[in-house]
Amino acid sequence: MSFKIPNIVNKIGIGVALGLTLLETLILHSLMILFWHVFCAAIIFAICYSLYKVGGIGAGDVKLLLCLGLLIRFSILEVLFWSLISACVIGGLEVYKNKSVVVENKFGLRLHKIHFSYAILSGLVITCILYFI
Repeated sequence: MSFKIPNIVNKIGIGVALGLTLLETLILHSLMILFWHVFCAAIIFAICYSLYKVGGIGAGDVKLLLCLGLLIRFSILEVLFWSLISACVIGGLEVYKNKSVVVENKFGLRLHKIHFSYAILSGLVITCILYFI
């Protein structure tokens, strides 16, 4: 028996991220900053959605990066970069230890399946460390 998250949870998550962005923008900054928040989120959504369509990442990872893009603006591209590097390292370690799961996507490509959310977390941590150094 699998547990499916209702679609309302997805809408609540994105709504909360958009609400926090709007609140932060109206209290601390101008409306131009709100435009950049939404613009960066749209860019990261386009990139991640194309990765999702080819079977590279899951739908939850797209929503997670969309919410992060709303909150941290231009740094999301750096988070995505470090996340992809971390995914390569994690995937390489899983292949090396013979712990990887191989799946075939709809294009007939064999892919090693990993949890990309771990890579997103490590990419976010690396970005934060580099930002504060």
